[in-house]
Amino acid sequence: MLDKLTKTILKKISESVQGEEYVIIKLEELKNSLPFKSDNDGLMSSVKFLQKQEMISLKYSDEENICLAILPQGRLYLEEQEAIVKQRLKNMRKNILSGVGFFIAAMLGSIAGQLILRLFEWLF
Repeated sequence: MLDKLTKTILKKISESVQGEEYVIIKLEELKNSLPFKSDNDGLMSSVKFLQKQEMISLKYSDEENICLAILPQGRLYLEEQEAIVKQRLKNMRKNILSGVGFFIAAMLGSIAGQLILRLFEWLF
């Protein structure tokens, strides 16, 4: 399980890299593409963690650039996370529709009960 920063970095790297080829990414561009602030140390710490988890292959890095490639395990992790999010959305929709269905059924039951009571009052 990756933290938010590391997962976002992996996703941004995946968007930048096509296939399993190595690409040079400027640290400043990667930092600016993140939705939240991070310094170079935090960024490199996440990159090193991804390398230890064998999700990316880091060829070299300096203060301005990093040369890396995303490995199949990294792509697989992103695909699994995307599938989990889709399943959660599907379950949420199902739960909402079930709740609405139960509410409508309860309303109809209440209306039917009231109509039956009025029918008995009218008959007797």
